[in-house]
Amino acid sequence: MTTELVELVFDKIPDNLLNVLVVNIIQSYNILEISHSELGKIADLHNDQDFIQHLKSGPTPASIFITSTWASIGKVKIRQPLIRLLRFEQTNEVSIIFSNNDIDKIDSKNIIMSLALGSKYLSQISHSDDYYCGYEPATDQKTRFFSKDTIGPLNKI
Repeated sequence: MTTELVELVFDKIPDNLLNVLVVNIIQSYNILEISHSELGKIADLHNDQDFIQHLKSGPTPASIFITSTWASIGKVKIRQPLIRLLRFEQTNEVSIIFSNNDIDKIDSKNIIMSLALGSKYLSQISHSDDYYCGYEPATDQKTRFFSKDTIGPLNKI
């Protein structure tokens, strides 16, 4: 199996729901590292910290990069993803970047549909305006597995 990077993006997340989204993705898994694009490493590795305050504490645009042991998107478990929180022009975006080989093998059946359903739920609880997933960069609509209202055009990770 060829290794490809997959990106799952949640756009336009309100400030007051950014932490809700991150906590639902990381759940109770261990955070291995957190760093801020402008301020460097963040020593506090707790899942329940105020990530939006970290983003607002430095100049913008700014990013926070989180590596955790696992992430969950609905029923899909992903091993050691990079979770990027991006703030620019008073707007928040969350991207989860991972290798197609880092998806837990137990969850590999119907993976795209499972990711789409899990993403829909996360989008609803975070009031994200849009979400989409595809080979990196997921902004390329030709390499997407799904977006908010559409499955495809690609159908296999």
